[in-house]
Amino acid sequence: MSWQNIEVTCGFGSGEETTRFGPRQETGSSLYQVDTVACISNKNICDTKPFLLSSSCLERMALVIDVNIIIFDESCSEHLCTFTADSLIDAFGWADGGDFLVFADRSGLLHFTHIGTQRIIFTK
Repeated sequence: MSWQNIEVTCGFGSGEETTRFGPRQETGSSLYQVDTVACISNKNICDTKPFLLSSSCLERMALVIDVNIIIFDESCSEHLCTFTADSLIDAFGWADGGDFLVFADRSGLLHFTHIGTQRIIFTK
């Protein structure tokens, strides 16, 4: 079974990350901090590893998981929208500074989307 039925959680508040995942194991002294800004999980039991792609532009971040392309704001604190294709998404790219996203799926279809309206404008 592939990663077709996903759940996206983001916008963790102060302390909520520790409540959800428990304390992090730390060793030595660190010069950096790691924060969880979003969690993506499969709603179904799945024994396969997902196909992943990601890309960012000035105001958006996109993550492909199998047939889903998930769009976040620039800090990944807000889930803007999700587009779902009929087959695995092989490639995608941003257009016009992040207002539009073009993606191609394994069946050979090209999808042109508008992020603001959360719509697929056309598929060819």
